[in-house]
Amino acid sequence: MLFDFLLSSYSLGHSQGQVRALDASALCLDPRGLTGTEVTAFGLARVLARQSHEVRFYTCWRVHGQILPGLSAHQIASGPVLDEIADVAVAFHDASPLTGWPAAIRLAWHQTVTPPNSERMAQEPVDAYIASTDVSAQHLSALTPDIPWYTVTNGWDYGVYPMPRPVEGRIFYHTSAERGLHLLLKAYPLIRRRFHKAHLVVYTRLDTVKQHHPGLWHAMEDEMYQPGMSLELHPEGVSRNVVLEALSRSQVLAYPSEPNMPCEVMPLSVMEACALGVPVVTAPSDGFELAFDKALDVCPSPPSQHLEAFAQHVVHVLTDYKWRHDLGRRGKMWAKHHMFLHTAREFLGVVQQVLRHKEGMCSIDLDA
Repeated sequence: MLFDFLLSSYSLGHSQGQVRALDASALCLDPRGLTGTEVTAFGLARVLARQSHEVRFYTCWRVHGQILPGLSAHQIASGPVLDEIADVAVAFHDASPLTGWPAAIRLAWHQTVTPPNSERMAQEPVDAYIASTDVSAQHLSALTPDIPWYTVTNGWDYGVYPMPRPVEGRIFYHTSAERGLHLLLKAYPLIRRRFHKAHLVVYTRLDTVKQHHPGLWHAMEDEMYQPGMSLELHPEGVSRNVVLEALSRSQVLAYPSEPNMPCEVMPLSVMEACALGVPVVTAPSDGFELAFDKALDVCPSPPSQHLEAFAQHVVHVLTDYKWRHDLGRRGKMWAKHHMFLHTAREFLGVVQQVLRHKEGMCSIDLDA
């Protein structure tokens, strides 16, 4: 089949001033890193190409051309290649490029429970929507009564995953700062009081918090400079491969999730930790823990009201080898069933369901 994958400039953060053109030859070396949406799109595109499908990937590239056999890079600003119409066009995060885009089937894939321009989703030129969990799909289906939703779970195996070499006491955080870093900083003194070797390693982009959440930034700043704070902070973001290397040297991923607006579905940072066997302690938001079965150590939510319990759970992982080993093993077992081969299988199944539905609708119209 021929697929057009569409990742708009809006999805790349251009509207927030984060102007960015992607280098197809070094995506996992991009110093700004890759978002969960981007990893999903690129990971799925690579697997489909290896399965003898053809994928034309439209986004903002430094240079267009062939990425690998069956996968090519095209500038989204130049519009579709009209020599051959795609069987399926898929827009990630932002469905607006699908307007007027020639394809037999048009799909939009959302990785958040608050998609952009959600007020117009019921009228978008989309045959079906995709979410990454059943919880998200059920929630969002209320916005599109006449357009169906399907679930396709995310994959994680994109980039270089090194052999784990955990450093004693290392606590890792890697996602948007406004989703829970301020709470982890508050919990740290409680953790350090029980285990003095505990130290934080944080990879996140702080400029978004500074620009859009100044009150939250000031609260974080106050916590960062408290006496006794052992914090290794990387505030500018780094490449995907660098993050994976840093994560592999951690004893626990600590994620007290309490974002300023509902957003979490199937966090890539959690998936990566599971794949590496790094135990995950989380106080989840938006029901995302349901996607991970029993692979996570789940604390009461919201974490702001249960920081003491969250700290105790983190300390338990840091100090109890048997529990840490068991939790890491659970994560690895879960991750084995959530690689991009599985994502591609589910995705192609959805394509066939949508195609049968459209063919059925055409038959009904002809009979009428």
